[in-house]
Amino acid sequence: QMCIRDRYQRRVHGEQAREIFSTTTECMKFYESFFGHKYPFSKYDHIFCPEYNVGAMENPGAVTMNDMFVYKEEVVPDKILRRANVVCHELAHMWFGDLVTMTWWNDLWLNESFADFVSYLALSKIKVEGVPTGSHSWMGFFQRKGWGYTTDQQPTTHPIAGPVNDTEQAETIFDGITYSKGASTLKQLTHLIGEDIFSEALHLYFGRHAWQNATLEDFLGAIQETVSKHVDIKQNPHLDIGFWKNEWLCKAGLNEVRAEWNPVTTNPHASLTLIQSPALPQHPTLRYHKLNVAFIDEGANIYQVQDIVLQNGEKTEISYDGSQRPVAILPNYGDAAFIKVVFDQSSINFFKEKLSLIQDDLTRFMIWRGFWDQLRDIRMSTLEFIAAVLENFGKEDNLTILETVLLYISGAMVHYCPQEIQKKLQLNDKIFRTLIEKLQETDAKDKSKIILLRDKCFSFAYSEENIQLVLDWLNGNVESLKNFELTISNKWRIAQAVARSKTISYDQKKALIQRIHDLDQSDQGSYYVRQFTTIFATDAEREAIWQSFFDKDTKESVRMFEYTMLGFNDESNIERNQKYFRAYFDNISKTFNERSKEFAKAFFEYLFPQSDNVDELLVEVRKLIQSTPEDQTWLVKLLREKEDLLVRKTKVFDLVRRNPHL
Repeated sequence: QMCIRDRYQRRVHGEQAREIFSTTTECMKFYESFFGHKYPFSKYDHIFCPEYNVGAMENPGAVTMNDMFVYKEEVVPDKILRRANVVCHELAHMWFGDLVTMTWWNDLWLNESFADFVSYLALSKIKVEGVPTGSHSWMGFFQRKGWGYTTDQQPTTHPIAGPVNDTEQAETIFDGITYSKGASTLKQLTHLIGEDIFSEALHLYFGRHAWQNATLEDFLGAIQETVSKHVDIKQNPHLDIGFWKNEWLCKAGLNEVRAEWNPVTTNPHASLTLIQSPALPQHPTLRYHKLNVAFIDEGANIYQVQDIVLQNGEKTEISYDGSQRPVAILPNYGDAAFIKVVFDQSSINFFKEKLSLIQDDLTRFMIWRGFWDQLRDIRMSTLEFIAAVLENFGKEDNLTILETVLLYISGAMVHYCPQEIQKKLQLNDKIFRTLIEKLQETDAKDKSKIILLRDKCFSFAYSEENIQLVLDWLNGNVESLKNFELTISNKWRIAQAVARSKTISYDQKKALIQRIHDLDQSDQGSYYVRQFTTIFATDAEREAIWQSFFDKDTKESVRMFEYTMLGFNDESNIERNQKYFRAYFDNISKTFNERSKEFAKAFFEYLFPQSDNVDELLVEVRKLIQSTPEDQTWLVKLLREKEDLLVRKTKVFDLVRRNPHL
């Protein structure tokens, strides 16, 4: 049985409750079969909690979940899938974590990586009305995999299973390595040994270790014992689990793969070389990867797929039929491996022009991710990336891809494009117009697509003309948009756009905020009011707000402070915030020493100075790195990651500014 108990109980839509019940029931059946062990407790509750500082927590038989998963408005299928994944993830912990518990934090991945992987696996197998399961699950898995790719390229990356000295250090590894990379590694392991053998090994593992603590060696022992019953390890060295453990679990770092080939050859016995390299030179391990290589012709058809094992060295040679005239090569087609694909020039030229012609959704998604990686790695300029987006975005219909690409665009604007160039080329407004045009063209029956395009467009309304357009939309004065009903969340997004305006008066802005708040008396409405009150605060009020950040006796929640900080550091206040530049850096260490880690992390991220003077920011961050003791684990981690981002930003800015057409 499952109970939904929270103070929003009256707002919980019956359809959401049914989806949560059904997902839990079907997933539990799958786990009992796949793990070979019945659900281990006598009851199972979900308890939704306001202002919860995590997504969810797997208390035995009583999972607590953030109430953000009780949707107050109609949402896109991806959000339904995300909630279903959290439900399945926490349910998996009843086995991985509660039935069998790690001995110490160095095996945290035995909890989180497994829960992350098997939750998506379960959703690919079960059917629940209203929940996008099946192949949609692996699209969600790939979307989340980006977290692992990014984390594994940061200087703070670490092995999936490595030494953990204390609980403070343990708290810092609830990250993209322990969750996303670990889950991707388990997906690769399942691809290597086969799903049935993996399930058989789990039967053995739970049978031996139920109601006990277990270690990495216990789990791998069950895997190796089971694999050895089916496969000759001497003939298949890549299936030596001890070797696999050393390569994948005990060493940090991401691998890259790139195809070297001759695009003009017509030789039916042509060969190409797959070049493997480390993404970070300080983590040089090259690994075995079992993956597919797709060959794509001029019509964007995938006409051949080769299943290969990429060797744990620099080069792997494969043959192919050049008479078929491939124009693009995609290593890791199907996304079995955890490896970053670097496009060769012929392939990237083709993808930029004809991406929309490729029929397979996951393949297009992987190519979009490849564009983003090219940008982050300074292999593609921001303007080239934006051009590729504008060329292909309007032709993309998969909602998971659309949502992710919009996140990429936002990231490109925030981190990888100087403000003066954004304004000169009106990049935000080009994207805004693309979204509005796509929204107006969308069939009225395609509600999910309408919701996505409508919800995302307001973030890109920057020109006075477009800000006035969304305000007129709110007031019902845009004939072409009258049929697109606005939600409360949309209205707050419009208020955020209006706050950026330099022509709309303060009194008009204040009246708009009050008007929307009258419609929304929820906690979320109070957060937005605080954000806007802080944006418009006088200098004297801002000084009092700044001092409130250091009040150790405050009764306000971290969530309320987050919205206060967002308002304080709003882009409209960049000039006024210059007086706090020095105070910010002078108070970071003190904040981490005196306040909770949740508050300190919010202070670090939400109040970090907004500036295109990246060199100045780098100097300050590096000073702090030098002066911060290593036992300030969280602060050291955040500073090193911020330094890495700023270094990337410097290189991308330089590439953009060298564009001869600007």
